[in-house]
Parts: sequence; structure tokens; C-alpha cells
Amino acid sequence: MQGYLLTMYNIAALVREYSEATGYTKKRQSHPKGAEGLDYEDRWILSRMNSLVRDSAASMDSYDVDRYVRGFVRFVAEDLSRFYLKIAKKKILYSSKAVSRRTLDILNYILSMSIRIAAPAAPFSSEKIYTDCFGKESVFMGRWPKHAAGLIDVQAERDFEVITSAITAVLNGREKAGVKLRQPLKAAYIEAYSVSAEEVLKRSRELIGEYTNVKEILVSLTSVREEVSPVFARLGPAFRERAAEAAGLIRKAGAAEIRAALAGSGRYVISSGGREFEILPEHVSFSASADDKEYAGFQGGRARVDPEIDSGLRAEGFVREFERGVQLMRKELMLKKGERIKMCYSCGPESRAILEREMERIKGRLNVSRISEAEEALTKELEIDGEKITVSISADRPKPAATS
Repeated sequence: MQGYLLTMYNIAALVREYSEATGYTKKRQSHPKGAEGLDYEDRWILSRMNSLVRDSAASMDSYDVDRYVRGFVRFVAEDLSRFYLKIAKKKILYSSKAVSRRTLDILNYILSMSIRIAAPAAPFSSEKIYTDCFGKESVFMGRWPKHAAGLIDVQAERDFEVITSAITAVLNGREKAGVKLRQPLKAAYIEAYSVSAEEVLKRSRELIGEYTNVKEILVSLTSVREEVSPVFARLGPAFRERAAEAAGLIRKAGAAEIRAALAGSGRYVISSGGREFEILPEHVSFSASADDKEYAGFQGGRARVDPEIDSGLRAEGFVREFERGVQLMRKELMLKKGERIKMCYSCGPESRAILEREMERIKGRLNVSRISEAEEALTKELEIDGEKITVSISADRPKPAATS
């Protein structure tokens, strides 16, 4: 719960910061009227939010507090923070004004609903975050939220189980290759275990590439045999003392049978000893037998990356590392997103040539008003690819008018 609360505080602060940077003041708490015109990831997160509202009400009505708490903690940590927020940040900062505002509308709605859902379990923190964000009366003066059935898209939720697990596999592939996320890569190869997974992944290549910092996502169908394993971290809370029995039944059933059921209805039901075990996607993991060391397995297939980095990719990675270093300097000066800075730097001729080629884009992303030295500047030495680069920045604020 402590990790959840910290995540919620951070999300709320991030939404406020990006709202200020883009001049957004609406703070919408109502859901969109429909999913038409929304990006697929927007439709998915709205569906997950409303599924959570529906399931939380059912858990509370049946006094299943454990299921209720696990539901909103997982949603915030996995769906919202780990995945959607990373895509949303880029849409807010680098998309059109209309897309930016629509994304902030969705984030404010989700933030409001998440706080209200969690309030009975975390009353003081929920009250603090809610009043800080929305400036209204106590969160406990409002009604318990109701789900919007029209925004629940079961197929989108199933598709994103495959998409997010594929993204995790590509990221694991990067880790196996020893390549940082800020370093762009040329290609990633995803092999799907089924035609349905292949179709979902092909439709989502741009999203996967954007998230994993890979230029090209190549998807194909594989003939490698698949195996299924129980995920004990999920089975334990769900089945308690019968978790080991459920795990044994999963192993006996086989990957093909379980995958077919999950793809069809989103659940696989096993009967044993007069009791039914409802197996959900989160209870199992799929992998290829005799898996190649280059590959990372995931629910719908396996993935690997092309670790070769040419001069163009290396230059792009250099720029990203430079930008990250300056962003950390901005943070040290406690500058807001919208505040502009003056910047100057000193480095070798090759690195200078790379930075000068990309300087206009760098200035836009870092909110640099001009390249010039300044008094009272923060100076740091950044080390990138073994080279030391000296960077100085200061806030570019208007000088106070002279008094007579």
C-alpha cells in the first residue's frame, strides 16, 4: 500500500506539472461520452478504469476487501503508471493542442476515479491528493463512482494483455543485449504463437516501437512449441491454500488448451474435487520450449532485438543522454516544465557536430531560449560514451526593472 500511495502522489504531481506547462485548467472529472475518435491506448485505459469501478463495487458488496485492494493497486501500478502514463506524457508534450488536452482530460478523469475508489482503504492520503488536484469539497462528500458500461471494451483489454506483455519481452531483450532504453535500436523481432496474437501485434507495431525505442517492429508467426507455467504470485492471493492444486492442474492442461480458452472468453475453468478454478491471464505465463537465449518469452510469443548500433543510432542515443543530463539539471534548479533556460556547453568536435545538427530539436524539448553563458549558472560535467561534456544552465527570467 505504501508503494501505491507514493505512486499516486507522483502521478498527481505529474498531471499538475504537465497541466501548468500546457496551460490546461479544465480538470475534467467526467468520462468521455464515447470511445469514437480515441486512440486504442486511450480506449483501453478507459475500459480498464471502468472495469475496475465495476469490479471494486462487486468486491465491496461481497466484503472481499483483499480483492478490492489488489484491484486498484494493480491498476495504478501496472496499467496507469507503468504503461499508459509513459505514452500519455509524449502525447501531451509533442502532439497537437487538441490531442494534448484530450489526454489530460482522460488523465484527470482516471485520477479522480482512482482516488475515489481507493478512498475507503486510504482515507487521509486520498483526501489530500483529491483536494490538491481538484480543489473541491472532501472526496467523501461525493457518491461512490459508477462504471460506464459503454466504455468497457473486453476485446481491447484482451489485446493489451498481449501488447503489454510483448513490450515487456522487447524490453527484456534490450536488457539481455545490454542496451539502455535511451539508445534507439534498428529492429525488434516478435514471433507470435497464434494467428490472433500475430494480428494484434501487427496492428500495434507503432505503439510497441514508440514504447521500446525501436525503429522497426517485425512480427511473424512461429512454429516453436509453447509451454505454460503457473504464476504463483497471482495464484496465491486468488486461491490461497489451494494454489498448489491449481498450479498442478494448469501444468496438466497444456498451453494450447488454456490459450484457446483465454483468447475466447478471457478465462479458463478447471474442475477438481467438486470445485471450479477460474484461471485468468494473470495466473499463467507462456514461453517457448527450448527457448533461444536471444529471445524473451511473453504471453503471446517471444521477442528479440537487433543489438547492432550504427553511427546514426549512436548519435541519436548520444543526444538523448545529453537531454536527460540537462533535464536532471533543470530538476536540480527546481524549474517547472514551462520555464525557459539559457544553456552553454563544451565538448569535443565530433560531439559538438552531433549536438549542433540536432540543436533546434534539443532546444524545443529542453525549453532552451538561447545558447549563451549566464551568471549564477548551474554547471555540471556529463559523461556520455566515455566523453566528458561540461554544461551550464540558468533560468531565463526577465531582469527586474531598475529603480531610480
